[in-house]
Amino acid sequence: MLVVLVSHKLCRWLVPHVAALGLAALVCLARSTPWAAWGVAVAAAASLCAGLAWWLPEGGRLPKLLAVPAYLVIGNLAALDASIRAASGGRIPVWEPTRRNVVQQASG
Repeated sequence: MLVVLVSHKLCRWLVPHVAALGLAALVCLARSTPWAAWGVAVAAAASLCAGLAWWLPEGGRLPKLLAVPAYLVIGNLAALDASIRAASGGRIPVWEPTRRNVVQQASG
């Protein structure tokens, strides 16, 4: 159980970095290997879907064809951005709920 927990916590931060390196290697291989060119095309299609989902107006429901790649790409980009900011010493704001007055209930 400890291995699962540690690997999950570690992989959560490593996957975006390894994916970026893998994409760079895939682009280099695409010049000489057909399957790598297909991999680059799939990555480009996923990036296009994520870009479209990002720019569509809020409030509407995204089609799964856009929602799944957008979730994967944007989630990994956010994790990559957060880890780079944390490594460079940047402060990341933390959300705090607004303070509200407690409403007294009348006993009746």
